[in-house]
Amino acid sequence: MSHAIVWLDTKHAKIFEFTETTKEAHGVARKEHHTQHHSGGADQELEKKYYRALSLDLSGYKEIMLVGPGLGKDHFKKYLEEHNKDLAKKIIGVETVDHPSENELIALAKKFFKAHHILI
Repeated sequence: MSHAIVWLDTKHAKIFEFTETTKEAHGVARKEHHTQHHSGGADQELEKKYYRALSLDLSGYKEIMLVGPGLGKDHFKKYLEEHNKDLAKKIIGVETVDHPSENELIALAKKFFKAHHILI
């Protein structure tokens, strides 16, 4: 089983996969810019499509940590709690981080997973 750390904001997400011996990265891009104003209509539908695509990419992971600069990670977690309870249960942490480099993000994930005895 693998574990993932997901950096996300309202525009895109980067998924970093961890096993005991390897690390891979891939991303889910959102084509439309999402505004912070949730007035309904098109913005909410684009957000749902983005979250559905991200959910599909995360469905195979055992444990997931969400990180990001703003409320995107919290909105995604709330979406999962309402629409995909099984995946929501796999979220073991939510942290606020700005825009770390890939190496900083990987180091954060290794530290977090090791502290929780998930990776050796």
